[in-house]
Amino acid sequence: MGGNGSQRGFELQLGMTTESENPYASPAIVVTPDVPPPKVEALETEEERIRRLHLSVETSIRTLGAVGYILGVLWGVLALSFVLQPRAYQFLVDAALWSMAAVGFFAEGHALRKLSQLAGNILAIAACLAIIAILCVILWTGATPLLISVPIAAYPIYLVRSKKGQFVFSQEYAKIRQQTPYMVYRPQAVQWTPGGALLILFFILTVILVMLLRY
Repeated sequence: MGGNGSQRGFELQLGMTTESENPYASPAIVVTPDVPPPKVEALETEEERIRRLHLSVETSIRTLGAVGYILGVLWGVLALSFVLQPRAYQFLVDAALWSMAAVGFFAEGHALRKLSQLAGNILAIAACLAIIAILCVILWTGATPLLISVPIAAYPIYLVRSKKGQFVFSQEYAKIRQQTPYMVYRPQAVQWTPGGALLILFFILTVILVMLLRY
């Protein structure tokens, strides 16, 4: 009986060791359901949120300012070409008109790049006059295909007179820009397309205007 008791005690001890204290047992694996980790969103200030919502419109307006720079350079080259003529004194009027156009476009482009409210108003007025000029040409010549240029000329009006456009020109937005200088939006091709179309349109209209003033 002593042997049986010893054997039973050994079995009980082995069983306890196997179930609870066996150093050779595999570690327990806890299976948890597939739960995605919580998303940690960066904190955004109110100024950053407002700037983000208006950054696309701001960039479009600045893109039109770049168009003004290009037009200013083009008119400057044309004015210089008149000055370099053999008998330059005969082209003083032409050179003066082209120079005025160059300075005007360059100054307007610079002011738009700075988001000047006055520049936005001047751009809207110039676009309205361009639409009137286009319609007059269509009525005079019957060139109905020119109607396609009306929406192009109307684009700056929509841009600067929209709710977001007016806010971009405000003093409040200027303060927000000063507080968030690190936020930059690179213009996409879709934003340069209206600018390129306006570049061609204003070039043609300015040539017509200068010719009318000259002759």
